[in-house]
Amino acid sequence: MASRTPGPGANPYLWTLLSDPRKRSSRLHERLISTARVILLGLCMDLIYQLIVFDTFHPAEAVIIAGLLTFVPYLLLRGPITRVARWWLDRGSANEIRFRSSSDRNR
Repeated sequence: MASRTPGPGANPYLWTLLSDPRKRSSRLHERLISTARVILLGLCMDLIYQLIVFDTFHPAEAVIIAGLLTFVPYLLLRGPITRVARWWLDRGSANEIRFRSSSDRNR
């Protein structure tokens, strides 16, 4: 499955929502799909946990737990982790460029 993360030079999510009405609906749809996947994973994990521990399933509790333990951390951590990953990848590209330019000078 291909990554749907915007490439280099792409505007940050919130800035695109506020400033570009043409891309707003597509970015909201992307966010809805990615968030739904995370919540669905949390619901499945809680379903398995409840069946093992309680031998029954409590849907309201599963929704609350999925919201607290998957959705909230996802919203809080997605941006900072994306920035660190982008910095890390850009750093690797910069090192590769430096290495190539220094090896060209040594020829």
